[in-house]
Amino acid sequence: MTTSDGAARAPPPEPSPAPEVSAPPAVADPDVKGARSFLRGFVAAALVLLGAVSTASVVVDPTGVLGLRIIPPSQQTLRDDKAQLFDALPEKPAIVVLGSSRTWAVRPARITELTGLPAFSFCVDNNYIYDLPAIYRFVHTHSGDKLRRLLIGVDAELFQATKGGRLEYSRFLRPYADPGVIPPLWQMMPQLLVGATTVKSDFQTLGQMATAKPGETRLFQNVSLPDGLVIWPRYEEEIKKGSYDLDAKLKWSIATFKPAYGSFTALYQPRIDVFRALLEQARKDGVAVDAFIPPLHPRGDKELIQLSARTAELRRVLTDLGNEGLLRYVPDVRLSDINGDPNAYYDFQHMKVENGDKIVAKVYGAGMLLKN
Repeated sequence: MTTSDGAARAPPPEPSPAPEVSAPPAVADPDVKGARSFLRGFVAAALVLLGAVSTASVVVDPTGVLGLRIIPPSQQTLRDDKAQLFDALPEKPAIVVLGSSRTWAVRPARITELTGLPAFSFCVDNNYIYDLPAIYRFVHTHSGDKLRRLLIGVDAELFQATKGGRLEYSRFLRPYADPGVIPPLWQMMPQLLVGATTVKSDFQTLGQMATAKPGETRLFQNVSLPDGLVIWPRYEEEIKKGSYDLDAKLKWSIATFKPAYGSFTALYQPRIDVFRALLEQARKDGVAVDAFIPPLHPRGDKELIQLSARTAELRRVLTDLGNEGLLRYVPDVRLSDINGDPNAYYDFQHMKVENGDKIVAKVYGAGMLLKN
């Protein structure tokens, strides 16, 4: 750059740089630092605990659905137990008994004595309506052409809209369930691994193992025999010792179950339709169906008013199905009808085999099978 007289002009001075202002060194807030440290420790501990509980649930497998059986399941697994017993039979049965624990007292051996046909009991705990078609499909598929009859102990609760079951925990019966009735196993994994019921059962099982004495034999409440009959070793031992209090059991069982019947004001038609579909499929397969209502203890009949009312409604439903030719309903199976013993019960709903044998005689005695 030049001036008007040609002389070089000096460039303007550079602006002085602004003085640097250094920020004070960051000082970590001890509260924030402590909170982060606590959070990391908490998350790590939670993950460790979650992993430990999940591992315990796999090893203990209290429902038996995972199938490892490293430790005997702490919950009832009768569906899978009976499926395995059925497959192990040297001769497949011609008559299969279906129903709930109220029908456990029906002895397959007594059926064979009266009919000459091999029989098996596939009655399960907490039976609900969708158990029946799943069990039927299993036994029909696994028995070849041997299956000829079903004997079904029909409880009014089968048609209670709110009643659930344990079918989803059965590895053997899951493939035979109606579509959409049970969730896929992968959806159940959170419940099976860390669900409240599973964790509680884990601790119960591990606690029993920890407190067991060397050589100690613990009697189970229920045990399945090779023909599917379920017995009650623990109760029978108490009866043998004279320590079983039937009156107390009646009071306790009635009081325990009574709240469940408060809203049981009608049989649920969609579940009756499921039962009808089973009967229609059995007829199509050439399998006859005999049905009865397992009798309650007289005190249960008297005190559980809603259940007694629904049982009366059920009698009409079974009568109508019988008139349609879908089953043979045996109506006169009240305790008084079979000359049953009110002392031959474990509680208000579970009979002993003494009463069960009388039911079999009512259903299949005096050549009834040949007449129908």
